[in-house]
Amino acid sequence: MWHKHSTPSVFLILSATKTGSQVRVEPGKPSFADGNIWFEGFYDTPRIHRVWNEDDHEFHVIDMELPHKPNGDIDPPIKDPSFHLLFDERPVRGYRMTLGSRVSDHRDARKAPMVVILVDDGAMVKVRDTVLRKKGDYVFIPAGTPLDLQNDGQAEVKLAVFELK
Repeated sequence: MWHKHSTPSVFLILSATKTGSQVRVEPGKPSFADGNIWFEGFYDTPRIHRVWNEDDHEFHVIDMELPHKPNGDIDPPIKDPSFHLLFDERPVRGYRMTLGSRVSDHRDARKAPMVVILVDDGAMVKVRDTVLRKKGDYVFIPAGTPLDLQNDGQAEVKLAVFELK
């Protein structure tokens, strides 16, 4: 179906799927490659299109719309080798995080709420009291809450972490 993206959004592609699209208005051409994460503000131009699956498996994507008004009072970006800053935009800051095998990570409470999304298949990680088991599982961490991550597995785990301003 034709649809319109006009709300600032984070996109996260979670599958390698061949897709087709028809466009009426396109502010930029996104890449639908597995693992791609990007922000689009749609401040001046919306995207109006329809997309379909041309593959034999599910097209798995997260479109996290950010309709809130940013409060602006958040901590500086996380400076740690395991957190790779992808973007720092008005409503959201995005990271790709790698949590090593048999590693725990503790972050003191931050001023902004966070969303943590598992981007690996076959991995499992505990985020506070929630276990993320499959690609696309996520947890919301309220502002003022410490971030505790635990990977008891044999392989490193990839996560997307978003601070909502």
